[in-house]
Parts: sequence; structure tokens; C-alpha cells
Amino acid sequence: MLVKSVLCLTLLIFTSGVGYVFASKYRKRKQFFTQFNEFNLKFLQELSYSKRPIKEFLELYPYKGEFLAIIEDYRQKIGIDNVFNEFFSLNTFFTLEEEKLIIEYFKQLGKGDTDSQKTVFSIRAKELEIIKSNAEKEYKKYAELYVKLGVLIGLAIIIVII
Repeated sequence: MLVKSVLCLTLLIFTSGVGYVFASKYRKRKQFFTQFNEFNLKFLQELSYSKRPIKEFLELYPYKGEFLAIIEDYRQKIGIDNVFNEFFSLNTFFTLEEEKLIIEYFKQLGKGDTDSQKTVFSIRAKELEIIKSNAEKEYKKYAELYVKLGVLIGLAIIIVII
């Protein structure tokens, strides 16, 4: 009886963990686009007030996860084309449209005069807000679903074992 209980508990933990892993795509997307949107808003403020060099601005704020990786990659390779090829090959949770948006965004970052940058990045702010809200909706919809499905599948297997 003890062996069966330990097996059932282990199985439940495993299936819940699998559900959590499947939900990580949506968690990463939500976190990435939330930080990306915040970064854009901070950059717009920067254009209006401080006007620091782009490398100095990139070092000001702490980021985490995939957005930190993309900022670090950009900072090291400013001015080089195809900066994010390796990043996108490692992170498959972006759509092609989102990849294009990110590439275009960072190609325009720090280029041109203040007024044109304000115009461009104000338009980008609207696009990023839409993508961020969609990522949050998908996270609420699918992330919880995968975790719950993992638990339910585990419980169903436990019922069969018992």
C-alpha cells in the first residue's frame, strides 16, 4: 500500500510538472512582451528628457529572462546585421511577425533624430501594447489549462492504478 501511494504521488507530481513545462512557452511570451513594452515606454521617456547614448541607456534598467538575453545580444553587436538569428533559433515561442517586429525595432533603436524616433517608437508602443495584451490573454487561457490537464491526467492514471 505504501509503494502504491508513493507511486501515485510521484506520478501526480510528474504529470503536473509536464503540464507546467508545456505552459512555459506562454509564461515566457508574457514576460518577454511585458518587459519589451516597459522598455519601449522607458525609451520614449529617455528621448524626451535625458537623451543618453544607447549603450548607456541599455545598462540602466534590470531585465530578466529572454528579454535580458536579447538586450545583451544587441548591446554586444550594435551596428551588425542579423543580430538575433541565434536568439530566435533558441527561442521558438515567437511568431514570424513578432520576430520581424523585434528585428525592425532594434534596427531603428538609436538611429535618427529625437523627433523621428519619438514618432516611430510611439507607433511601436501601440503595437507592443496589443501584442502584450494578447500574450497575457494566451497565458491566462493556456498556461493554467496545461497545468490543470497535467493534474487531471495524473489523477486519471492514479484511478486506473488503484
